[in-house]
Amino acid sequence: MIKKILCLTLLLIASGILYAQTDQRTVQTQDGPFTIKWQSLTAWLPLYIGHTVTQPGWIGTYAGIDFFWEKSINDRDGIILGKPRVAIKSRDPGIIIHRVWVKVTGIGGDHKPKSASFFGGDIQPYEFKITPGYDEHYFLAIKKVVAAYFIYYIGKVQYYVQYDTEKGISKILIDGKDQDEWLKEKQEANQQVKQQLDDRKKKLMVEYMALDDRANTLIGVDKTEYNKLRNQFRQYSGGLATALNKQYYSFSESDQQSAEDNLTNMEAVNSQLRSEVDQMQTEVQNKKAEKDRTNAKEKSKADTTKNNPSATTASGYVESDHDRQMSDRADAQRKRDDESNSSLGALAGATGTFMAELFNHNIDNKDDDDNLSLYLKGTLGLGFQMLPVTTNRLTNSSVKESRPMTTDNYMVNGSLLFSIFNDKFINIKINPHGTFGLNALSPGSTGNHTSYGGGASLGLGRKLKILLKADYTCRSGVMSEDDAVLGVDVTATTDYNYNTLKYGTGLFFDLGSHDSFVELDGYRENISFLKNANAKVYSYEAKLSFSLIGFNVEYGPNYPIAGEVIYPGNYTKLKQDYISFSIFVPVTIFKAL
Repeated sequence: MIKKILCLTLLLIASGILYAQTDQRTVQTQDGPFTIKWQSLTAWLPLYIGHTVTQPGWIGTYAGIDFFWEKSINDRDGIILGKPRVAIKSRDPGIIIHRVWVKVTGIGGDHKPKSASFFGGDIQPYEFKITPGYDEHYFLAIKKVVAAYFIYYIGKVQYYVQYDTEKGISKILIDGKDQDEWLKEKQEANQQVKQQLDDRKKKLMVEYMALDDRANTLIGVDKTEYNKLRNQFRQYSGGLATALNKQYYSFSESDQQSAEDNLTNMEAVNSQLRSEVDQMQTEVQNKKAEKDRTNAKEKSKADTTKNNPSATTASGYVESDHDRQMSDRADAQRKRDDESNSSLGALAGATGTFMAELFNHNIDNKDDDDNLSLYLKGTLGLGFQMLPVTTNRLTNSSVKESRPMTTDNYMVNGSLLFSIFNDKFINIKINPHGTFGLNALSPGSTGNHTSYGGGASLGLGRKLKILLKADYTCRSGVMSEDDAVLGVDVTATTDYNYNTLKYGTGLFFDLGSHDSFVELDGYRENISFLKNANAKVYSYEAKLSFSLIGFNVEYGPNYPIAGEVIYPGNYTKLKQDYISFSIFVPVTIFKAL
């Protein structure tokens, strides 16, 4: 880009000298007005970078400097009479020329080649200044600008442009630095500023979502003021996003100020939202306390009437349809919770018992893996997984929204590992695997998760191996939530089904005994629901095995959020991390030396 700018600058210089005209005019200078016959020449159209470096490469061709010089007057012998008078005019409406120097060549009054240098300084837009010449000549015609430099300021930034065909120089300096170097420093500084602003934004968004969660659980209160504040927060958030979406090189001081102003406003609105939610919660608690007192009185009257028929009859209190529906939903959800918890207990108990049997079996299996030419192993384990998904929520107040969350799956893991040429420098492993998980132990939420797939790796080495790995996994799951069991009128559903192909590399350290190793892997993933094929998704995996038992951890920072977004209008994509942890027991099924 910089080379293109320089080439275009030279083209403008070359084209600028073609424009010349002779006229009679009155020139206003710092020495007063005078009228003389001048030949004017647009000697150079200087480079102009708009908005400092926010849009590098944009050139305003309207900018330029005009030179005016007196035509040559000679006697009969061709001797030049008098001294040259030259004026420089800045035609750029946006800058003040701090200093300018130009060297030109042409034909003098004696019809011989001549050269002269002219200079000026502090030239205001559209101002003429008469300048002396270092070499005193009149010109019949100027043929070429052979050298020029000028210094000007835009804001606090100094620009220095130099062009010299005699010395072979063509350069642009900004604040004394090469343009690429200056731009790189500007980008790095802007990147740091944008990161700080983005961190503040994340903190505010987390606080805002927490307040929104609280507000959605509050039923039967006026939320007019709260919704007004929510809209204000979103407006400021939109303005902040506009500023932060600028590229690093185009992130100007005004963009930074705009982002900081929006963040300050978001902080103020969050504070108002916090006060409003506190007031609404107090109102709900007061209404609930009043209702409890009324219900207690009604129950007391009903008990009195039941035990003493001659007593005053009950007040006639009738449970509302909404309360009855909430009660029925809560009973149904408790039943689902109990079934899910029982299923998890049975599944975990059976798996744990089988893992104990495999553990005991491994005590008698002492063959070192690197002595086996091939083997088939299996693993069985228990684990916990947090997978980023979208949940679609609906409250009795008709508030509909989709938001990101992570699942809480308790899992049973199983896999097979078939290793070929294990005792060779180059070895191959094939690894089919599967997982089944349940959402349990969380009142109001039930669901399941299933994944299956297979992987392969090529290992290079013996004790220390470099791994080339690939893996294909299908994931699906459903979840339902009914917070009626918690006394809150909120229901939610989650449904996802996708696959991921990941490939990467890793290191394998053989610790010297049977099933004892450390493995570290890194992957890039292609996820089926991402529209952008070049989306950069990375994940990492670590395995640690000590003969009888092993541990596995998977981590995906800023992992894509799966699941259908039913209510996109209020959807906010906050970044979520994928985390999975499991404990497994390995067992050798088949081996060959």
